[in-house]
Amino acid sequence: MSYVRAAVAANLPPKQVIFNDPSHTSYDFWDLRLLKAYHFAQDFIRDGIPVWWDESDDVFFEAEGRISRSKAAIQKKEKSESGKDKTPPDGRYYQAIPKTRNGKPLPTFADWLDQVARKKGR
Repeated sequence: MSYVRAAVAANLPPKQVIFNDPSHTSYDFWDLRLLKAYHFAQDFIRDGIPVWWDESDDVFFEAEGRISRSKAAIQKKEKSESGKDKTPPDGRYYQAIPKTRNGKPLPTFADWLDQVARKKGR
């Protein structure tokens, strides 16, 4: 994704950036596919989670605690300047972990579109 994002920002065919090939100057079938996939991800990924999982009735999330060393350094500095004693552990943040009900597989984009249509009565 990073290489395609770099190609988009530089207005270059994605394969030129991915394969370090300056001679690849025209967009071919795969360049167009990569661009479509990149923009699809931009439109349908929210906070790193596919929208069709995030909005599905069949998916729930559990929060998993992680430690960020960079956030810890910032929070320690802020704590030393604020003088407050009651704070959460340094660097604490949470990441959503998708789970499905009854062990079903995570829904696909098409499953989500069907669910949205059903909710709207279509």
